[in-house]
Amino acid sequence: MQSKLLYLLAVLFLFSGCSESIEEDPAPEKTYYLQRKLSEISFLNTGGGMIIDLTYSYNELDQLTRISGVLLRDTVEQAVNTVLDYDGKGRVNYVQNNRGTTWTNTYNDKNQLIKLVRAYKDSEPGSQLLIYNEDNQLVEVKTYRQQNGAEVYSASRHYTYMDGNQISIKTILASGEESRSHTIATDDKKRPLPVLPIQIAADFSYAEVFGEGIFTRNNVVSSAIRDAAGNRITGGDYDAHYTYNEAGYPLTCVKLFDHGSMEKITYVYTSK
Repeated sequence: MQSKLLYLLAVLFLFSGCSESIEEDPAPEKTYYLQRKLSEISFLNTGGGMIIDLTYSYNELDQLTRISGVLLRDTVEQAVNTVLDYDGKGRVNYVQNNRGTTWTNTYNDKNQLIKLVRAYKDSEPGSQLLIYNEDNQLVEVKTYRQQNGAEVYSASRHYTYMDGNQISIKTILASGEESRSHTIATDDKKRPLPVLPIQIAADFSYAEVFGEGIFTRNNVVSSAIRDAAGNRITGGDYDAHYTYNEAGYPLTCVKLFDHGSMEKITYVYTSK
């Protein structure tokens, strides 16, 4: 009896060992790189529309180095060509577009963007200082403009992170008065591009929240803007509806604005 029991234990051990030996390691998670973003915008209240067709290029280190394409509104076509340069730590430190505007970025030891200087071709530059809390969240952006060769403080934006993927943004003028408030909600999915300096989102989308690439790694699903008296600012409110691929990146987005306009966005990726 004892010998039979030992035999059964040996067989069980043998089979359990075999099953463990043939288990395969999980496949590594793919990295997705945005190749094209096509925005088709319809101005339903006034008629007409706009198309923004952008292509994204990468270097051998898979760093985004160029955003090129075209902006077409009615019959007027405008070329888009922006180049990005990186420092030795892989951070975007210089950006220039085809209009001659440049951005120079400064980072801290945590690789957080803390200063952005925007220089225009035909006017004086401006700058922004970015402040983070202990949780490494962006909590304030101070904006300065050049006046007679000196930096003059003009306004600041204050960020508050609430439950339910909601973020509140309040703009305070140099006088101390509140100019407007902005409330957004995000999904829990991945953004189509990595976090980039503020100006990228601001220049290449019809309605992205200014600076959203810095304060959220997710996609904005609703936006509401109010003035100091709490009144709605026409054109600032929208709801966004996404579809996603199996990795959680957006494939399509439809933004419906309060004034009747609509933006349809299609995203195309490659993966490694």
